[in-house]
Amino acid sequence: MSTIRTALAVINKLDLDAVQLDVKTAFLNGNLEDEIYMEIPDGLEIEGNNRSKVCKLQRTIYGLKTSPKIWNQKFTAEVEKLGLEKDFHEPCLFTWRKEGKVALLILYVDDIILASNCKQKLQEIKETLCNTFEMKDLGEPSRYLGMEITRDRENRVMKLTQVEYTNKVLERFRMDESKAQNTPMVTRQVKTRELKSKASQIELKRIEPTKTSIERIPYREAIGSLMYLATVTRPDIAYAVNYLSRKQVSPSEDDWKEAKHAHSYAIDVALRRTSYAHDPACPARAPHLLHRLRYTRIACLEHPFKFIFDTEFNNDQPDDQANDQAYDQPDDQPDDQRMLEEFSSSDSEMQIDQNMEEEDNVSTNADDDNLHEHFWCDDLLYTSTDTLFDFEKIDNFEDLLKCRELHEKINVPTDISRGELLLMLLKFSIRNELSMSAMTNLFQLVNTIYKRPVLFNSRHMLDKFFNVKDQLQYQIICCECSSDLGTDRLEKITCSICNAENDKNNQEKSAYFVLLNPAEQIRDLLMQNLEYFTYVTQQRPHEFSHLSDVYDGIKYREFLSSLTPEEKKNYVTAVFNTDGVSKFKCSQQSAWPLYLMINELPKHIRTKHLVICGIFFGPKKPDMLIFIDKFIDLIKNVTIPCTINNEERLIKMYILTCCVDAVARAPIQGIKQFNGNYGCNWCLHPGVTHGVKRFPILSETPRLREHNEMVELMMEADPDNPKLGVMYPSPLLNLPKFDLVDGFIPDYLHMALEGVAKQFANYHLDKLDDVSVKKLNKKMLSISVPQQVSRYTRKISQRKHWKAREWENFTLYYSPVIFFPLLSRDEYEHWLLFVESLYILLLDKINVKDLDKADEMLHRFNLEIIRLYDVRMMTYNVHQLLHVCRSVLHWGPVWSNSTFCFESANHYVLKSIKCAKGASEQVMRYVHMNHKILVLEEKIYKTAKDDVVRYCTDILTCRLQCVNESEDILYFTPLSDENIISNYFRDDSNQSKYLKIVKNNCLYESYLLNKKRSNNSFAILDNGLYVRLVAFAICSNDNDITYVNIVQTETFSEN
Repeated sequence: MSTIRTALAVINKLDLDAVQLDVKTAFLNGNLEDEIYMEIPDGLEIEGNNRSKVCKLQRTIYGLKTSPKIWNQKFTAEVEKLGLEKDFHEPCLFTWRKEGKVALLILYVDDIILASNCKQKLQEIKETLCNTFEMKDLGEPSRYLGMEITRDRENRVMKLTQVEYTNKVLERFRMDESKAQNTPMVTRQVKTRELKSKASQIELKRIEPTKTSIERIPYREAIGSLMYLATVTRPDIAYAVNYLSRKQVSPSEDDWKEAKHAHSYAIDVALRRTSYAHDPACPARAPHLLHRLRYTRIACLEHPFKFIFDTEFNNDQPDDQANDQAYDQPDDQPDDQRMLEEFSSSDSEMQIDQNMEEEDNVSTNADDDNLHEHFWCDDLLYTSTDTLFDFEKIDNFEDLLKCRELHEKINVPTDISRGELLLMLLKFSIRNELSMSAMTNLFQLVNTIYKRPVLFNSRHMLDKFFNVKDQLQYQIICCECSSDLGTDRLEKITCSICNAENDKNNQEKSAYFVLLNPAEQIRDLLMQNLEYFTYVTQQRPHEFSHLSDVYDGIKYREFLSSLTPEEKKNYVTAVFNTDGVSKFKCSQQSAWPLYLMINELPKHIRTKHLVICGIFFGPKKPDMLIFIDKFIDLIKNVTIPCTINNEERLIKMYILTCCVDAVARAPIQGIKQFNGNYGCNWCLHPGVTHGVKRFPILSETPRLREHNEMVELMMEADPDNPKLGVMYPSPLLNLPKFDLVDGFIPDYLHMALEGVAKQFANYHLDKLDDVSVKKLNKKMLSISVPQQVSRYTRKISQRKHWKAREWENFTLYYSPVIFFPLLSRDEYEHWLLFVESLYILLLDKINVKDLDKADEMLHRFNLEIIRLYDVRMMTYNVHQLLHVCRSVLHWGPVWSNSTFCFESANHYVLKSIKCAKGASEQVMRYVHMNHKILVLEEKIYKTAKDDVVRYCTDILTCRLQCVNESEDILYFTPLSDENIISNYFRDDSNQSKYLKIVKNNCLYESYLLNKKRSNNSFAILDNGLYVRLVAFAICSNDNDITYVNIVQTETFSEN
């Protein structure tokens, strides 16, 4: 039974999926090698005079002595074909391990428990066994060898009980209605005669039981019935059973009373159980713990009352002794000393010490021999009972202070490495935005917990590992004229051009930027996603009729065609971005980070893990000629050393596109702003002045700009004499393979959402009176959105505070309904041209024909503005819509090059700045630490505990509760309302019903949740039918069922 209990503990510890199988007529599966004959059994009808004959056995049968052995050999041969290995010490235990995946199988005659964390392996073993032997699948183990098994996978707790067996025992000996006892043995009052100078000289008066012999009592049967209970799930009565079993030969009347007392004790605690709980602090292998348990066992045998007192019965006394103090212990002595002083004489103490020493020697020598037997599993499991101390049972702080366990020393071992601990601390620091001082305090706290430091705990060591100050390249800029003042960070520098004094300690008179070589960051990102990188650069086919990513764009394919065969093996491309953000409201100081987004990474990786290679700090905007020029000098010389397929390579990085807002685009490109003549970045539209520059549709289509022409104009132009809007050579001119026209991408976020959508929405909504606005506010708040929308709706009256994502949601989802009764037919159809074209441009996979359709609609949208509105509505953002489809054709869907990810990164950059002093160092340290965490993850996760990985993952996300995973579907929030189940579903106890699932990263919810602000309960089936989700069920045969209501829909508009 110890092996079975340990195996069940392993199943709980490793959170394995488990099934129980029952082999039918197991012994009949064995094949006999010897000739064995059997007499015809009585009752079997035999034709003729054949009863005198004997039967030759072809297979093993029940009752044959060799049947168990032959059956075990037969079964072992079958499971070994599946890769399972039989344990050397336990022939009924089989295990399988491969690359972190495990499986174990327990066989007890014909009862099997099979468990694994690999569902494919679990199914393979189960199907093979079912095909080989006739057996029944009993599902999740719930009753095994008389044990009731209750498993809580969410909290990683497994409980073993024998309630039914206990009740049968009590009924058999007519003890089921007797008074429940508080202890498994009769407690006797111990009185001290006198207290001498030495504790060893104390004599205790013991009460000896009467030796009256009795007959005709089922003493032996009573003790035997408790023995199986003590062996399996009730270790609390083990000593009592051991003690009472010594009296089986000639039990006395007092012995029988004590036996009945033990049965009465089982009444009140019939539901008490053995629990196996997942304890992260429990070590993987701890032979010393076995020795410690044996020491405790010897002490308990000699001092049964002390064992009871120390565990859970100190507050329970017999009724007839309620007014007497059975245990009188002085508070100023250690527990072990008090135990020996009060419960042993000097003679017995010497005997105990001698027994303990002998037992320790035996157990120490036996530990090595029995190590495999007792610790065959990879993790030693933490075994507890339900009566262990639990802080949740304490109601208030005052009771907590009185709790004895609060003041005891913690003696819980740990089984995590320093690397795992370091990773968890760094994740905690990033998640909670700790400053370096707070991180230092955190590391000191952890080191204080241990007897000696386990990690570094000084600010110096943290800076040594995570500060990149020595790797930064500083550039000082004059705060007045933006002249280059060199790289020396002096306290005060006087500009030789304008004589302005630049003070390092004065934010209003200090401007500088820092650069960081991005090669290390890019290398680690590529190596962590090497499979995808290799696929994109070497294997991915380029589609000509569809655009599904940047790789399908015409300009990206032209770039690849320009590379030599050797260069095609060693390249990586990036999108460049910079934008200004302000941290302190009381200061004009702003930051301009320089970002790179690596195209050859998976979408969710490239948008989340941007590469920061520089940042500018100053009281005003940076001079792009100096800022970007220094950045280009750094980037041109960047080579990324990588090991790919055991081959050392030098990867060359190319910046192909620049995605910035219109304000930053002009100085980077070297042309006038959009409020000047020829201010368009892609065409030679001169602009028309109507108070400010506007871009109406001209009678003659403006000519598009070209790269070579731009270069020629840059050589001729200067700020005082611009040429077709070109003012000076762009710093990006020195970037290899960069197109000075098509390399700039229209910014979808600022152009379409915070530009055109906001402009036209305000035009229409500003005309409404207060009553109409209140109605729209109510309508907006009544909209419940699905998870993909990511933001709840807000009032129309609060639209000036809307974020870009809210404008996107309004444009695509809400505006067709909101604007329908507000706009005229022509205005409404005109608005839908914009909405539908955005929908096409945001598709995951854009057909070229659909792209042509979107381009046509956007041209119509521009053309009809003059007729429906006014030339003042022809802003530069509206004009950019004419160029966006061409950009998509060149570089893929707008989502692959939008500034959403860069705006999000700016948010985290600002949060990394804790004070104004040393802001650049704080940002770069934050960047470097995040990068090192990724590297550390890759190294640590390979051997880390599941709990460590789960913590590092969950600390950055919300952890789901009550989760059940079935294939590729995640089920959670069980449906437990009996009224709903009885009203909505048929009575099917073989189904587990849930209210939420996640499939393909999409959340689906039941409408029974009745949420107000969100709604994930509607779906469209493959056949186009609309349904409302009611519940999700898992059947006992692993089939999935979704309960739905069919929704009747009506056409919103005939147009």
